[in-house]
Amino acid sequence: MTTATTLGVEPARIGNPHRVPERLDQVLPVRRDVPGYGETCFLTTWNPTDGVGLFLHAGRCPQDVDLWWAQSLAYLPGGKIAVDRSWGRSRDGGAIQTGNFTIRMDNPLKGWTSTFDGAGEITTAATMVTRPSGAGPARPMRWELATEAAGPVWDMYTALGRQSNGSQDWASGTHTQQVLRVRGTLTVDGVEYRLDGTGANDHSSGTRDLRNFGSHHFLIGGFPGRALHSMSIFGMDGAVLLDSGSEFGEGEGTEPVTLTDVPPLAGLDATPLDFEATLNYADGTKTPVRLEVLHTAPISINTDNDNINGVDWDSPDTLFLSESRVRMTLPDGTVGFAHLERSCQRSTHAAS
Repeated sequence: MTTATTLGVEPARIGNPHRVPERLDQVLPVRRDVPGYGETCFLTTWNPTDGVGLFLHAGRCPQDVDLWWAQSLAYLPGGKIAVDRSWGRSRDGGAIQTGNFTIRMDNPLKGWTSTFDGAGEITTAATMVTRPSGAGPARPMRWELATEAAGPVWDMYTALGRQSNGSQDWASGTHTQQVLRVRGTLTVDGVEYRLDGTGANDHSSGTRDLRNFGSHHFLIGGFPGRALHSMSIFGMDGAVLLDSGSEFGEGEGTEPVTLTDVPPLAGLDATPLDFEATLNYADGTKTPVRLEVLHTAPISINTDNDNINGVDWDSPDTLFLSESRVRMTLPDGTVGFAHLERSCQRSTHAAS
């Protein structure tokens, strides 16, 4: 099997085809003049050899934009997940910090770093489907990791033929992403794991309004020599609000691509876990790709932009998201790894 550290584009051969300025890959100045302003980011990692990784998600508190929240989820062997949620104020403008949690963006366009020294509740996706998690009995957890670009920064609005701002209600200002290589260690309850492998980040800003956000699927990952981004968003009525993506090769090479035939979530446990989707290229080429969920964790976001670990059954207006690490396999046997995010309205499912 292709090792994860060979996925994506070699650093020396990465261009900047979307002409993303460095300032967009840094903590952004707060726009206090923009109603409902928010800034969020995530950083996700996966070591396919050991079955270990992280899903880190952070953002500005809607009621106090100088206060950050952070979700810290560690994917562990045997289907276990270590979960924490924290809050805090950053000590400097180059990092997102909550005290025990840090994502640092001081090497723009080339990768982020992250550290954590705290604790997490040990649980499973099956338990998180039944209730919010991260505030129960906890065990020590810490990590230290660095990332390296495995592809150029993708600008969603540039991919749509617009400047780095646009009409999406959930990210009305900017939205960028990047495929990464990851090096680091994770220690949970005294057991150390290697984080070496593949990863990705994203970074959004602007007014954040989820009232017409019905569902979506979002894939970011890499094959050898290629970095892949795809996002499809659907309104409450099922209408397509956005269908965009890009596949990056060496230098300035980029090709528009969309991902279709992704089945809707049959349950809040992220099923189906193994299916065939389709990569659609601008020249009309269609390539089937098998997606296999290797590990998953559920989170919830309500219309007040509260980001919750697990499923919040007490709020009827909640969007459920499955955050999954997947293996991608092409018809010729080429293997890659990616982060797959799928969502649905919590109201479409009965309480577990």
